[in-house]
This record gives sequence, structure tokens and C-alpha cells, in this order.
Amino acid sequence: MTIRLATKADIPVMMDIYNQAVVRQGITADLTPKTLANREAWFAEHENDEQHPLFAYVNEAGMVVGYGYLGSFIDREGYDQVAELSYYFDHAAQGQGYGTKMVDWLINKALDLHYHKLIAIVAAGNVPSEKILSKFEFTLKGLLPEVMYTGAQFVDVEYWYLDISDRIWD
Repeated sequence: MTIRLATKADIPVMMDIYNQAVVRQGITADLTPKTLANREAWFAEHENDEQHPLFAYVNEAGMVVGYGYLGSFIDREGYDQVAELSYYFDHAAQGQGYGTKMVDWLINKALDLHYHKLIAIVAAGNVPSEKILSKFEFTLKGLLPEVMYTGAQFVDVEYWYLDISDRIWD
């Protein structure tokens, strides 16, 4: 496996992976699949932003099976040292440890970029993500009841937190 900076050529497969999560409902908070034009604009936001890199996860067969990124937690200068960690994988690639490897990679990149804290926002009940985050000592710091609509019901949203400030200088 390889984790590398995503390229424009990865956009269609990343769109397909994201849209799988949209269709499953209750994961992304998006209710309609994204278009190629939308994903191209999203990619352009990350492409030259060194603080918010976008990475592709390439399996042993050379196929992009997932991606992850460090995004803005809140787009205000006072939050610049906090990143929101996000990752998505093709349904066929889930359950193979790729998410764990991607989160490890993103934490190390966050350290390289001198982030102070990491946040992950997860729909309550997303057990695979809850388990992955717990492995890396993220702690559940907040629960917002019924704030995300899935298209069928309202669900709770969890805020997971990891303080990496003590690791920056190691």
C-alpha cells in the first residue's frame, strides 16, 4: 500500500468513493451524490493548500481505494492550529485495516504541519470510525443530538478530539 498526495487523475475515483457514503446515508450529511464539477472544485481548494493536504490510499494492486485529508476545523484564524481529520474508503476495501493506516498517516502529517489538536466529526453509530479513532486515543468530547438529517431520520453527531501538542516537539 501507498499513501500519496492525491492528483487530479484521482478525482473521479474519489468522487465515486464519497458518493458510496452519500448513498448509504448517515455518514456524510450530504443527501445527494456529488458531481464531477463539484469534486473538481473541492480538489482545487486542497491542491495548493499545504496546511490541508489531500491524500490517496493506493492498494497493492495500484488502485486508489480510499482517501483522507486534514481540513479546516472552523475557517477562522484562531482555529488555524486545529485540523479536522476525514477519511473515506471504497465499500469493497473496508474492513482491511486501511482506515487505521490512513488515520495513522494523517496524525503524522498533522504533526509535521505543527497542528495542535485534531478533531473528527462522526455520525453516532459509525462503529468502524469510532473504533479506529479510539485506537489512536481520540476521546469523545461532545455529542450533538439529532443535528444531522440522513434523508430518513435525524441522527446524533459526535465530536472526537486528540491533543497532539505534546508530540510536536518529540
